Amino acid sequence: MENLDDTMHEETELEASASEEAELEAEIINLIECLPIDDPLDVQEYIEIDNYMNIEEDLTINEIVDIVNRQDESESEKEQEEMVKIGDAIVGLDNLIKYVQQNDLEITSSLMKDLCSLKKYISYLRNESKRQATLEEFINLTV
Repeated sequence: MENLDDTMHEETELEASASEEAELEAEIINLIECLPIDDPLDVQEYIEIDNYMNIEEDLTINEIVDIVNRQDESESEKEQEEMVKIGDAIVGLDNLIKYVQQNDLEITSSLMKDLCSLKKYISYLRNESKRQATLEEFINLTV
């Protein structure tokens, strides 16, 4: 008799558990439908999503070193970016100023003055770099 009572008690618990699980699943479905997502996963996909993911094997030390070395190489390539020549900068600014004027872009006169001033300043720097050294400077450099 006790076995029968225990069995009935276990069945009642299983039914309650199944009922509770069904309620939770219905609540999850309701919550998923409320999400602002166009194509949500169904409940089973959501629950089992980790089972379908590719699980990579642990990397060996050599593989980790290779990955780090590749990242270092790409960073050094970025650092070696070609310097813009001063003449190219002047031509670029000149083209920008012409573009603004030809297309009647409504920029402030202050900004236009700043662009022209920048062009003049860079031109000045170019001229200074080409300036011949004085005799005194030349002598100081050679001594």
